[in-house]
Amino acid sequence: MNLMLDTNVIIDAVAERQPFDVTAKNILRLFAAQSFNCAITASTASDIYYITNKYIKDNDEVISKLKWLFTVLDIASVDKADCINAFDTGIVDYEDSLLTICAKKWKANYIITRNIKDFTNSSIPALTPDDFLGRWKAN
Repeated sequence: MNLMLDTNVIIDAVAERQPFDVTAKNILRLFAAQSFNCAITASTASDIYYITNKYIKDNDEVISKLKWLFTVLDIASVDKADCINAFDTGIVDYEDSLLTICAKKWKANYIITRNIKDFTNSSIPALTPDDFLGRWKAN
């Protein structure tokens, strides 16, 4: 199964944003232990670094957490065509639209996000972290 993670899920885990951090950490632990193909986009990686530094305020700790994260997750490329095609998805938020384009190119089965409503027009179905964990446990 291929999964694409939205920025908010990663930041919840890395920056320990309550009350979302527990579920986000469970998602990452599951991905580290199971045979899922999980990715973030290359543009998301830089966003995670920037935003997480605002929460943690210890650059060495942020780097350590992100290095671990990058051992668990793949990084999906973002190219010029992706950036242009993101204007035509029907998704209002450009970052979410770009994530959808990359998820499709990466052949993701689902996008995992806390903001399901932002992916209403996505060609890839979106699940909340809780919904994904519930589906995985049911199988």
